[in-house]
Amino acid sequence: MINELKLILDGLEASNVDITPTHKTLTKAGGKDAVRVILDLDTNNDTNNKVTIKRLEYMNKDDIDAIWVIGDGNKNHFPDIKLTRPLRPEGNKFYADYLKGKNLKQPVQIDDIDFRKLTDKKTIISEKIRILLSSFNAPEQVNFSGIFPGDGYRKKIEERHQLLSLSNDPNVLKVAHLFEMFINFDKDGHEFLRALDNAIHNTLSESIIDENFAKLLLTILFGNKVTKASGDLQDRANDRIKLIIDYQPDPNIDIYVTNAETYKNAVSRHLVNLDNKDSDTDVSEPQLVCPIYGKTHTLVEKTFPKIKTNTLLGNVTPYARFDDSKNKTTVHRYHRSGTDAYSVDKDFSNKLDGLINLLTSSDNEDKTWRSIASENSDQNDILIAFCHEDLKFPALKLLTYRDYWEHEDFKEYSESTEDILSLIKAKSINPNGLASFIILRKIDTANQKVIFSAQHTVSELQKSAKRWKQAVANTPDLQLVVFIEKKAKQVQPWSLSPEQLIRLSKNIYQRDGKVAKTSVPAISFAQTMHLFFDEGSRFDELANQSLQKICQQTQWLFNLCATHKVLSINKKIDTMVTHENKNALMYTTLISLLLYKLNRTKEQYMTSLSYQLGQFCSAMNELHLGYCESERGGSIPSTLLGSTAYSIALKSPNRALDYLANRLPPYQSWVAQQQAVKDKDGKYKKNAVNNAVFANNWMHQHAQNLFQAFNEQQEQGLTKTHCAELMLGYLAGRDFEKKTDTNEKAESTVAESSNN
Repeated sequence: MINELKLILDGLEASNVDITPTHKTLTKAGGKDAVRVILDLDTNNDTNNKVTIKRLEYMNKDDIDAIWVIGDGNKNHFPDIKLTRPLRPEGNKFYADYLKGKNLKQPVQIDDIDFRKLTDKKTIISEKIRILLSSFNAPEQVNFSGIFPGDGYRKKIEERHQLLSLSNDPNVLKVAHLFEMFINFDKDGHEFLRALDNAIHNTLSESIIDENFAKLLLTILFGNKVTKASGDLQDRANDRIKLIIDYQPDPNIDIYVTNAETYKNAVSRHLVNLDNKDSDTDVSEPQLVCPIYGKTHTLVEKTFPKIKTNTLLGNVTPYARFDDSKNKTTVHRYHRSGTDAYSVDKDFSNKLDGLINLLTSSDNEDKTWRSIASENSDQNDILIAFCHEDLKFPALKLLTYRDYWEHEDFKEYSESTEDILSLIKAKSINPNGLASFIILRKIDTANQKVIFSAQHTVSELQKSAKRWKQAVANTPDLQLVVFIEKKAKQVQPWSLSPEQLIRLSKNIYQRDGKVAKTSVPAISFAQTMHLFFDEGSRFDELANQSLQKICQQTQWLFNLCATHKVLSINKKIDTMVTHENKNALMYTTLISLLLYKLNRTKEQYMTSLSYQLGQFCSAMNELHLGYCESERGGSIPSTLLGSTAYSIALKSPNRALDYLANRLPPYQSWVAQQQAVKDKDGKYKKNAVNNAVFANNWMHQHAQNLFQAFNEQQEQGLTKTHCAELMLGYLAGRDFEKKTDTNEKAESTVAESSNN
């Protein structure tokens, strides 16, 4: 992993990209919800600018994930603090029973009317809050002895304030100001708790707030369902409420100091620089040759560094494995562990950490990274894709697009591609600049790897994206019925992104056309990239193998959807297979794309024997269906003749033609009878019969083309793309164009062509 990332790091630094290392003490607050306590200076109070609580805000999980805090894992994070005791302990027992839904005992503080309101489910939440607040007032003494949030904890906050105050960076000093405001609120934290109680009371009394927020504030006041005998809250999720101490550096701009990336990066850079200065003066640290740089550097000592990511990978330790007991991670090599096993330059380690944090930050999700399916079932990988010259250039979106059928515009990926490619010119991006593509995989808790890494020029990326756009447009003209926004609509095949090949190639369809519960190994992302860039010494073999794989896995899906297409057109089916149709449309694009990669354009394959034979199989279904409507009282067999011919044709076109030739004559005679008894207005009594006659006429008119393609195939041999082209022709079927002269006698020469 390190070698691949070093190449990227060198490239970005050469492009003057700021790689801000993330200091080891910067982390996420974590948690389900929290209360943001916004501090401010009361400039009207006195000349000392007294610190006050300006207001309280509710924070959900997404809000919390977007902020950063400083801590070393010893429960001394700031600016997030957990309250260990309820502010109003007198109401704890009653409120706990109230939450549990027990038979409440009426305390002396609550009169009969209010007590009945509390126990009545119809009472609105605001009224219940009023009763609780008025019944259990704030105590004269806060429910905390000693220093809040703890003597050692408070000293740690003061020490970090001093470190931040050493900076000349105005962004760091704004963060230091937050620490300073909390420290200066009061000396023991008790005044802060009183102010918090008052702010909660005002918020609950004077504001219309969300019920979740109200419950959170009540928990701060009265605790949760269980309280220890000591009076402390249980140290579990949702028991000890998290406070996020915060402020707005500019009161006119809605940005808090804890969730602005600018402030985080500035603080991280400042703390890393302080660490490096300490290292420069520490003669005990080893000055040895770093194998990565090949020069003498200060090496990481004792603990091998972890690289933080904001993805499903969590924290990554390069070269890590499980130890002999299989329960702890370790770095092990040549019977040595930790930093004795691998030597890494400290500065490089910090930069590596900064690189991964930059590329996988929450803000850059779907911009420089995204979770994608791997070729293995039930596993996701992390795809990182970016342009070195401009990290904001959306290179990732040229490879990924997920809104398969959520909108009516089914060319969205292709249109998105065109928009992205236009940015290259608009942003004046150097065509010779590099774009990197990386796949990170979590093997297990102790082991994460780079399983794919490649670099291409922007010019190569541009050309490949244009070719891919042409490839996904290589589909025949067909439509299937799907539900879009709860409405049944006729839909054409839509564009696919490279990423979708991985997901689609996992599925295998059974003979009934339904997807199997078990999946198969998919086309890997590395193979997808070879297909995208048209590269590799065995590219044709890869494209052909991928095509055979997809056809083998989906041939029965196409059979189901092609049969149901004929049935639905003739209104002979009760259950629509719209979900299967959605998948068939995507696989149509995928098969057409792979044909394009094998230099088979739709202008070529639509004239082939295989494609035309597929169309004849579909037309035979129509003919058989019309016959059943007329002669069998509408009773349809489980398998239509065209479906049987399709199954035979997958293995042998010759046998399929013989089968059609042998089965056609009785149906041709039936068509002749139908033409003789049609209504005066020139139409047949039933739609299925009408379409059957048209299908027979179409087969008659196109028999010569099929015969010519058959002769060419006899000379050249069956192509490797036979099954793919047969499947596309079968799903597309004939053109539904009604003839102006429906009295034309339906005579077919399919049998004659086959016999010749």
